[in-house]
Amino acid sequence: MSNALNVAIAGNGYTDNIVVRFDPQGSTDYNSDLDAWKLLSNNPAVGQCYTQVAPNERLSVYAMPLSALDTVIDLHAYIAQAGTYTIQASEYAAFLPGECIRLEDVANHIFYDLRAGTAINFALPLIPLSAPAPFRIHFSSPPTITSAIPACFGLTNGTLIVSGVATSEWSYTLLNTSGTVMAADANLTGTDSIKNIGAGNYQMLATTAIGCSYIDTLTVNPAPQVKAQFVASDTSIQLAAGGVVYLTNQSQDATSYLWSFNDGSGNTTMADPSHLFMAPGDFQVTLKASNGSCSATAKQVIHVHDAETGIQSAGQTTGIQVTHLPNQLLVTGPKGHSFDMKATIYDLSGRELLSFSNEGASQYELPLQAVTASVFIIRIDSGSTMIVQKMSNVSY
Repeated sequence: MSNALNVAIAGNGYTDNIVVRFDPQGSTDYNSDLDAWKLLSNNPAVGQCYTQVAPNERLSVYAMPLSALDTVIDLHAYIAQAGTYTIQASEYAAFLPGECIRLEDVANHIFYDLRAGTAINFALPLIPLSAPAPFRIHFSSPPTITSAIPACFGLTNGTLIVSGVATSEWSYTLLNTSGTVMAADANLTGTDSIKNIGAGNYQMLATTAIGCSYIDTLTVNPAPQVKAQFVASDTSIQLAAGGVVYLTNQSQDATSYLWSFNDGSGNTTMADPSHLFMAPGDFQVTLKASNGSCSATAKQVIHVHDAETGIQSAGQTTGIQVTHLPNQLLVTGPKGHSFDMKATIYDLSGRELLSFSNEGASQYELPLQAVTASVFIIRIDSGSTMIVQKMSNVSY
């Protein structure tokens, strides 16, 4: 019988046994195809044992479901003649090497290793059928790694999540390859997170309340090293030339990005943004490149120089007028004369939203249906004149 444990009680020249097995079709209730009823002897000299699925439902063969490999089973005894008896297990080799099988003496709370294969002596009093079980059989699997979160390069922010036995409390000590204790905890049930450890190999020494001991090697892998790097199209720009800087992202092993410009504008998560500066000054552009919990930053100062005479607000000496109409902008030439122009609309991060160019007309209509930004910048180039104006995208 595979995956089965044979437990025998012997004394007075007689031996009785039960079988506990785990089967895909097994059940915690009686299964007529897999289980067998216990037929008790009338000889008082025979020490007898059995399992029980319900009061007075005694089994000699008990098939448990595979999902119950971490479980506790009551081992009942019927002793009509007090004396010395031995309990011994066999056929345990079918269980995995790490599976711990312990016999508990309930009255004395002492645990014995049934996988040792040795006979255990007990001085047993009279035990009637109505008495509670004097023994329990504990089955428990070794602690396992549920998941491992890699540690960032050069940091100790890795995590191991380990799952212990479900049927008893357990404790562990985590050692690095030098034998230094990195973490320890006791009296656990279920899972535990071992945090703040670096990449490398570790040894976990685990023990359970029923006397099972385990040694396992655990590994925390290093996460890819994130490198943040970017190149600016120019580190010294003129407002007269538009005040726009184009940023090329050269980061490595990153999956997300966050840019800040230190000029009061919002941040952007674009990979390769452009940015429109509206005032002179020195502004530090910062890129934070990330991959999960790992990140790196790169910084570059952009020098923005004051506007030259070519930049004016709309409606000043150029004579070019910009009027906000429903869903469009109306750009009118000086005194109604025809003029050539190129109009470009940016959001506040400097990203181009719309571009329009034409020539030979006295006014131009720029549709805004595609512009979703609540505030935008319009730049108009006409000959040697450039106009930059910040506008609100109001609805009518």
